[in-house]
Amino acid sequence: MRPRPRQIGRPVRPPWLLIGILILLCGENLARVGLSLQQVVQLPTLPTDLSPVYVAVTSALCAIACAVCIVGAIEQRDWALPATVIVVVGYEVYLWVTRLAFARSPEVYATLGFRAIISAATLGVVFALSGVWWLKITSSRKSDFSKKSDI
Repeated sequence: MRPRPRQIGRPVRPPWLLIGILILLCGENLARVGLSLQQVVQLPTLPTDLSPVYVAVTSALCAIACAVCIVGAIEQRDWALPATVIVVVGYEVYLWVTRLAFARSPEVYATLGFRAIISAATLGVVFALSGVWWLKITSSRKSDFSKKSDI
């Protein structure tokens, strides 16, 4: 087992709801990988806006990124908080770029409002929970610093 890197302050557990959201995003992307690979095998001539192989590869990368953030958050690594925010924002940007730039179906614009609500809710909850986690980290560091200065 490798040693943990030196942390400033005591480790602070992330909000479990944030880990749950990361698990859901990871599961969503794993499902997209499976469905895309199934489409490649069973419906190879089906015309689609995006190649199923492209969707499978990008979804696998997103799933891996979410899994890394989950492990980092559970192990209470220092990099887990910024990595989680970056991964979730990057994932939402990826979804919007692929939806608006590459999709040619009229369904894309019909479901635009719903997707905007889901994206805003996801980002809002992740930012709020990340803020709570950040406040816990900073208060932990301040309390450890004040204990050391009292000595």
